[in-house]
Amino acid sequence: MDEMYKRQHFLTPQRYQRFLENYQESRAFLQDNRLQANSDEQEAVFRARHTKGWAFDHVLISYTAGVSIDTLPALLAVLIDEYQQLQHKMAVYTEAPDVAPLNLDDVEEHHECMQVISLCILLGRHDLLERFVALMDNGGYAEQDTLYEDLLSRVLPDRYDVDEWYQDYATPLVQTIYATSPEQAASRLQGYCEQWYEHFLHASWYDTHGDDISGYVGYWSFEAAAVALLYSIDTRALLHVIFPHDLLEHARKLPVYQAIRWECLGDAEDPQEDEEVIDEEDDEDSDDDFAYDIKAAGVTLSDAIDAGNIPHLAQALNTYDTVEAILALNLAGNAQEQDDAYFDLALALLGWVPGPGHGLKRVLRLVNRDPQKHAEQLYDLLRHVLLNCKLKTSPDALLEESLNAEVLRAELAQIIMAVCASATFLALDEQRQALVLSDLEQAGEHLDDLIERIDERLMPWLAVQRNSSAEASGSSLRIPAQTSKPQSRRVDSLREHGTVSTHPAATDAGKLSREQINPAATSNWLELSLDDGKLGGVPGAAYKVIFADGSIAEGHLNNLGHIRLEGVPFGPAKVYYGEDPRPYQRQPIKALDSSAALIDRDLRSLGFIPSKLDRDDLYAETTGRIAPYCELNALWWEWASARYHGH
Repeated sequence: MDEMYKRQHFLTPQRYQRFLENYQESRAFLQDNRLQANSDEQEAVFRARHTKGWAFDHVLISYTAGVSIDTLPALLAVLIDEYQQLQHKMAVYTEAPDVAPLNLDDVEEHHECMQVISLCILLGRHDLLERFVALMDNGGYAEQDTLYEDLLSRVLPDRYDVDEWYQDYATPLVQTIYATSPEQAASRLQGYCEQWYEHFLHASWYDTHGDDISGYVGYWSFEAAAVALLYSIDTRALLHVIFPHDLLEHARKLPVYQAIRWECLGDAEDPQEDEEVIDEEDDEDSDDDFAYDIKAAGVTLSDAIDAGNIPHLAQALNTYDTVEAILALNLAGNAQEQDDAYFDLALALLGWVPGPGHGLKRVLRLVNRDPQKHAEQLYDLLRHVLLNCKLKTSPDALLEESLNAEVLRAELAQIIMAVCASATFLALDEQRQALVLSDLEQAGEHLDDLIERIDERLMPWLAVQRNSSAEASGSSLRIPAQTSKPQSRRVDSLREHGTVSTHPAATDAGKLSREQINPAATSNWLELSLDDGKLGGVPGAAYKVIFADGSIAEGHLNNLGHIRLEGVPFGPAKVYYGEDPRPYQRQPIKALDSSAALIDRDLRSLGFIPSKLDRDDLYAETTGRIAPYCELNALWWEWASARYHGH
């Protein structure tokens, strides 16, 4: 394996060599030994499944290791042969001649099927695809799964239009195919890649990259690349470790795919239509049994708010949240309920901060609801908020600038103006309207106390952050430092990660980067990577390396949270990681027009039919006022289509 060209940094030369050795040993073992089974027919199935598994892993690890794409079709052909052998053995054992070699009811086997189909497509081997699909079709899977059919319909004749699918992990990818604009398709594909790894929490290969003993062969979403290819989705801004960019670029150069162009397969609406026409269309499309998945819709709204795409709807959500927080405060009984209600009101006001305010509020509510479960991931979640908002700064800077009582107090008049003009406020009786206005004015007088309540709850959460500057330097919110800080220009934003060793570089100068002017001077290398605990890298994180000879290297990780340093001194080195040192430039709060027409326009821009949404339920879900709707990274899924009826 060439270290210079491996496609995922988790793979080490030792792991790759061990796989190749074990692969050969396994083949030799099966030639001379029998597997334990109850019958010859069952043993043949076990043997065929074992051999197929090795062949499948061989394709994956070969791609991960950086082999030439031109060598992959031969490995794929061997794999298809193994599927045919497996199907034959299963047919004999089960006495079902057409039994499929993979079970799409099983999430891991469903994904394996999509990977094989996608590899055949990306490598331009439609002959292999036809052989594999025949096995699955004959087994009863034709016309059963949307993703299966939508991959095949672009390359094979006489496929089917299906509106249901077997596995939840495929939902965001299906919705990518049915996006209503190229920009929405690109955004949904990014969202799919971001949540991909966590969907396979119980897969046999999950978390195998942690050491050199487990069976890691690569984490790849070939199906995402195949969808990007077949539906002409722009992936230039897609930066994720699981996305096979070079394989997609190889496929796009194949003659068979040259004519593909993006087309709208979703239910796009004309934004120029007036409200009366749209309402008529809503009535025409009515379905008594139709209902949006409110949890999924809440995720979609949160993504759009973070991106700044729906300002009028965001204000309506903030108004709802603020009014509900005030009403809850006045219903609080004992001291603990009052303290919780004050904290909740402080978060509702924090949500008005343009850009990351909404995401920050949701994250703090999530952690507050179950600190034992979520506190450790606080900074990881905030990094996702910053990523969604396209902000280049750190969680520390975000918290410090957002939790500024003086600035928020100066903007309270804008909040009150927006609240008074909102449908939520106008729907209240006079007594409650007076209560809301009175409490908002009092909140302005006591904003320091409200922000302090957030600070108090934050302190123990900040103390347990894994990938943050809090551990080394203390936080901006008065957490005492726990370890000494390195002396560097980023002394306040780096923490010690540990001691590592540099490695000898390849001796073949021809394999060195073309940018290396003097190969003889490049004797060693060091790879740095920082992940968020969920496989996703921490993009742009600052690093500092102190080498054995006292020399120092500083910089920032790339967009995948990874970098390789060449020509470094040999021996142990101390590595410090931190955050993006740039400050957070907070935008001012401004009241906007809150007309129903503008709010409905924002909803329709996300593909929703306004008349079919329960606003109170949607607002409660999106603001996080009710129990969290999904786990951690899944907070940012884009998953909102009425087409999904699922199994």
